[in-house]
Amino acid sequence: MDIYLPAAGERPPPVVVFFYGGGWKTGDRAMYRFVGRDLAACGFLTVIPDYRVWPEVGFDGFMRDAAAAVAAARREAPRHGGDPSRLFLMGHSAGAHIAAMLALDPSWLGGAGVDTRTALSGMIGLAGPYDFLPLNDPVLEAIFAPVGPRTQPITFAASASAPLLLLTGADDTTVRPANSLRLAARVNESGGQARAIVYPGLTHVTVLGSIAAPLRFLAPVREDICRFLGARAGSGHERTSAGGDSRAMMVLIACQAVILSVTMAVAWWYQKRAGNAGWVDVFWTFATGGAAVAGALWPVTDAPGHPWRQMCVAALAAAWSARLGLYLRARTRVRPEDARYAGFRRDWGEDFQKRLFWFLQIQAAAALPLAMAMMLAARNPAPVSWAADLAAFVLIVLSVAGAGMSDRQLARFLADPAHAGRVCDRGLWAWSRHPNYFFEWLGWCAWPVFAFNPSWPLGWLAFLAPVLMYWLLVHVSGIPPLERAMLASRGDAYRAYQRQTSAFFPFPSRPPFANS
Repeated sequence: MDIYLPAAGERPPPVVVFFYGGGWKTGDRAMYRFVGRDLAACGFLTVIPDYRVWPEVGFDGFMRDAAAAVAAARREAPRHGGDPSRLFLMGHSAGAHIAAMLALDPSWLGGAGVDTRTALSGMIGLAGPYDFLPLNDPVLEAIFAPVGPRTQPITFAASASAPLLLLTGADDTTVRPANSLRLAARVNESGGQARAIVYPGLTHVTVLGSIAAPLRFLAPVREDICRFLGARAGSGHERTSAGGDSRAMMVLIACQAVILSVTMAVAWWYQKRAGNAGWVDVFWTFATGGAAVAGALWPVTDAPGHPWRQMCVAALAAAWSARLGLYLRARTRVRPEDARYAGFRRDWGEDFQKRLFWFLQIQAAAALPLAMAMMLAARNPAPVSWAADLAAFVLIVLSVAGAGMSDRQLARFLADPAHAGRVCDRGLWAWSRHPNYFFEWLGWCAWPVFAFNPSWPLGWLAFLAPVLMYWLLVHVSGIPPLERAMLASRGDAYRAYQRQTSAFFPFPSRPPFANS
């Protein structure tokens, strides 16, 4: 048997014995290392034994092997720091059948010297066959027919002494979800405790695979398992420790920092080759969005997050990045170098490229709190809240729609030859001199709403994003250099526009000015 040890804690960890599946015909514990690692990361000492299968043995043979493995796990657990008084059984498919038989029919563990009524704290089954008579497969008939109903966990539902958690996928065509639903109903009718969860979209394989980090976005299977184990094991084991969360988040933040720094170095090389420093804004936008998506979905053990919120935030971050990045790309391809960078090129002279490289690394550092805010929004461990999450989603939609409308209105105004040398004061531009900047900032206000969780201190860091973005847009690299350029090119017309129109927040215009 393989034993997976959790990080040292204040109390000896509970013990989980996991039985793999394989149709009672195949299987190897080495294929299920991810289960051992992930349960250990939740704070549980995990044991994965092998057992003999058909045709070497029949039903009685693999059940005796499984019972002996549980007895051995109880004996070995104290040597590895585990607490055998808090013992759980768990299995997938055929392994779930075996775990359920051990939990419900006391004769099997009793024969190995283990009293089910006092030794077992709970049982978890994933995609388990618990009520599959009559048999319609020759191999299954050879294994189970000689013993009959005594092979069915549902036969012993009234003997349940420990709570059961039965997890299954709605799209499982190998072992129908009805197996879990019927067993849970029978146990509850008999006075026991059982809960069945059917996950939409999961199959026989993915209900187990979603425990692994790369597939956790599919469903909160691991979260439900760890919560059940923790609740039954007692205080201190309800979920991955806060320290584990913090370490995982630090890993994600470090990955985001690397993505941003490397991308901005590539941006420096590209703008030098193209002769137009305006391209760095395109790279910055895609880098920030890419770092946000990576932070939301990257499979890091112990990282928190609700799968559906992670997917939603990742999609919104990608949409923001694609909309703004593609707009900047189209503009940069046909227009001269942005006035800000043209000013840097003029002021820095021969040192322009050297100083620009380090300036772009500063931009990468400034982007980190922004990408981090989106990651924190995705990784909020709280259950999905329709009020807060919907409010955040609405802010994002308003931001993208408003910024897109602003850009289109300005593009149409500038495309008209009759408007040459004039100031755009139509549509949203009559309410704000920089409506595109305002709606851009509004979108950043959504991420703290997604991330807000009073019991999760890291979530408060997301408020840095709208504060930083407001400071950058209004006081540093947004409005100040752009308005200097507009005053230089539009003169008195732009001064009149400044007097009549709010700089950032949209307000009704004061009396119209003569646009000349």
